[in-house]
Amino acid sequence: RELTGSNKILRQHHRDTLLSANNLGLALRKRCEAEVIYQHTLISAEKMFRSDY
Repeated sequence: RELTGSNKILRQHHRDTLLSANNLGLALRKRCEAEVIYQHTLISAEKMFRSDY
């Protein structure tokens, strides 16, 4: 009977770990996308600046 309880806790913990890993992955993807957008903005600004001179 005790075994069932600890199994339940383990499953819950496993699910929580999966959820946080998933959230971390999502956060990293968002950050990566943000960096890409930032780089593109910088490159475009540089091109515009260069074409003015």
